[in-house]
Amino acid sequence: MFSPELSKKRASSLAKRLFCFVPHIWVAVVCISLFQLAVISNLETYNIQRYIQFGLFGLSLLLIIFSGFKPALNWRNLLDSRKKVVLSVVAVTAIVVGAIISTYRASQPVWSLLDLEYWLLILGMTWLVYMSFQHSTPKIWLSFGQLVVFSMFLYSLRSLLEVLISVPFSDRLTATPGFANIRSYADLAVVFIPFSWLALTPSSRAVTKLAVWLINVSWLWILVVTEARSGLLSLVIGVAWVAVRHGKCGRNVMFFFGLALFVSLCISFLAPVMSVGGWTRDITSSSGRWELWERSLMYFVDGFPFGIGGMMFAADGTVGVATPHNLILTVMAEWGGLVVLGITLVALLVRLRCLSETRAPQMPAGVRVPITVAALAAIVNVQFAASHSWPFSSIALILACGAYLSTRLMVSGPAAGRVGSGRIVIWVLVFVFLHASFLGYELHQFAEESRAGCVDITGGILFPRFWIQGRLDCGF
Repeated sequence: MFSPELSKKRASSLAKRLFCFVPHIWVAVVCISLFQLAVISNLETYNIQRYIQFGLFGLSLLLIIFSGFKPALNWRNLLDSRKKVVLSVVAVTAIVVGAIISTYRASQPVWSLLDLEYWLLILGMTWLVYMSFQHSTPKIWLSFGQLVVFSMFLYSLRSLLEVLISVPFSDRLTATPGFANIRSYADLAVVFIPFSWLALTPSSRAVTKLAVWLINVSWLWILVVTEARSGLLSLVIGVAWVAVRHGKCGRNVMFFFGLALFVSLCISFLAPVMSVGGWTRDITSSSGRWELWERSLMYFVDGFPFGIGGMMFAADGTVGVATPHNLILTVMAEWGGLVVLGITLVALLVRLRCLSETRAPQMPAGVRVPITVAALAAIVNVQFAASHSWPFSSIALILACGAYLSTRLMVSGPAAGRVGSGRIVIWVLVFVFLHASFLGYELHQFAEESRAGCVDITGGILFPRFWIQGRLDCGF
């Protein structure tokens, strides 16, 4: 006999199980998408990735709602002293006041509001991924690493096929099908390469280790031939850090990664299949970064303490790159000193909590080390790239940060925190998601209408931000 109550319980149980695999779902969707998007013009894939990103955000929110999961926010443990309470009040006040005034003062407040909502979604999704990873057992971590390896294998295969089909007319862009910008690939690689090491355990067979290593060689080779300096630097810094801080396991990772990087360098020199296309660059140059960063600091000083408004770097009247390619400078220039102060205080509180956490999950080194490398590489890379803004790049950043927090902080349980506050945050995220989706659609209409005009002004170049045509000040 059909029982609505029984059906509801089964649906809730299924949603709860699926929520524990939210990171798996994200990686699987990214994998399938990249494989399919490889047949589409690279330029057009950016907008499609944005749709997929918001689809994943919406799916994650639905799963946590229908699962009946009751997240609690443990404010008492985070603010366990009067000084911390004062710091938190100052931080929240600075962020809220700074964000509101910055949005109001922006030259285009509607799009500044969209940028603010996007930041809230990024933070909210990091929280959801963190909670999902909290339910991971060693077997789930292993399956996550295996899924990442399989995804990397499929993309390596697709990339190799594109290169072989195009030889001798292939150039460096051929190696990154499915991406509108080769730097988007680097943003994904700095996270996926360390995550692939989760598929290795002390009992892994030699053939498994060889397979993972070969896939690493393939992805590192693409980083080398596309001259992804920030990506390579980020991975080297992450690996060097764990080699110093995590003993034998860290040194093993350094040897594993170092050998793969060395072989990928040898392949790029001995088999230069990407020599056609006339695309050369002085790798000692800043690629325009110094000018972008100088302009960002100027906006920070001129607009102090409120900045120029979210996304207004793309509306500053200087037709060019729509983001400073640096996370810290983006926040400084667009959101101003008050918001920077608030974020700094929040980061300090979280850091203090991590240092004082006596109930931190006891992760085996084989899990902790790859996650540390992924998080550190992602944070370093975002200081030279726009991975916080671009669709799949931000997904990788969220996965890395969520995974790292899950290894350092215990999730707050109902007995220790307030369940109601967690549910309120979820419903706020739902509202923000719906409104950001509406504003995003409106901006898409504007971006497509202004694309032809922008192309005429920029000489055929598009500068992505929220959409592939990211400039807000050209076309009309």
